[in-house]
Amino acid sequence: IGHPSGDIGAGIDQGQVQLLGLHLLAMKGGLPLLVDGRVAGAIGVGGAESAQDEECARAGVDALSK
Repeated sequence: IGHPSGDIGAGIDQGQVQLLGLHLLAMKGGLPLLVDGRVAGAIGVGGAESAQDEECARAGVDALSK
């Protein structure tokens, strides 16, 4: 959907129940790869604490953006 996976959990917490039907994980660690503002792929990391997973995914996105 073009947003970090952690945003899904935040949206659900805010009452956006339509997000429950997307069959997506609502955990941090997944980030979209954007090219010219369009989703070209994604990087997902798992296995550590959610914040650490997102930090590792961010490093991957940043490396590919150079």
